[in-house]
Amino acid sequence: MLEFALVSAVLTMVLFGVMDYGRIFGAAEQTANAANAGAAFAALSVANSGNLTAITNAARADAPEAIGMTVSTNSFCTCTFGGEPINCSSSCVSGSKRAYVRVSTALPFQTLIQYPLLPGSTTLRASAIVRIQ
Repeated sequence: MLEFALVSAVLTMVLFGVMDYGRIFGAAEQTANAANAGAAFAALSVANSGNLTAITNAARADAPEAIGMTVSTNSFCTCTFGGEPINCSSSCVSGSKRAYVRVSTALPFQTLIQYPLLPGSTTLRASAIVRIQ
């Protein structure tokens, strides 16, 4: 009987660990997919890329069951590929101006139980950037 009590405690921890492992990867996938959905909406047309509220709504609509997810959207421009962001109303000295939209998502995650030496909560983050033609 004592052996069962010791083994069942360990097996319960393993069971909850496996469940949390699946939950955190599922939540991370939702977070990344929501950011990608917002970026895909922005890439549909130049009109969509300027409507930051609609982009945010598209990202939220992709993960309706993700309670507490925050979505932030911003647009920026660069003069060279991978260059420093500039104000989109300014002109480029060299190169052509490239416009981008960034969609960032964040989802708080809480484990089912507190594990020794591991944090009980974390924030999952994802970001997607799309170039606007």
